[in-house]
Amino acid sequence: MLFYESPHRLKETLNALLKGMGDRQITLCRELTKRYEEFIRGTISELINWAQATEIRGEFVIVVAGNDAIVDEDVISYDHLTLKEHVEELMVTDNLSAKEAIKAVAVLRGTVKRDVYAQYHQLDEK
Repeated sequence: MLFYESPHRLKETLNALLKGMGDRQITLCRELTKRYEEFIRGTISELINWAQATEIRGEFVIVVAGNDAIVDEDVISYDHLTLKEHVEELMVTDNLSAKEAIKAVAVLRGTVKRDVYAQYHQLDEK
């Protein structure tokens, strides 16, 4: 997220960001696109301390990092399974036939059904 802030409101804004978003990583970009531009990086709490110890001058662009703590519970990763293992898991957990499981794996992984079929029915070369 990006915010534009004047020097006389910077401390207030940093405190509001800390309260509302937690102690995320941010960058303060002072006098962006000007000759004496400056970038100050750290957590919000670190930059609150910096702002209290510094005479604030110039306009700021505040760049706030995303929240790493957010986990989308609707998104399930199947990267730890091979295609064959994934098909076999769906056959057991969802009580699907091989054909139904192959089709479901293709949809879940966003791939072509014939590729899943080929991987599933591949003979061991040992």
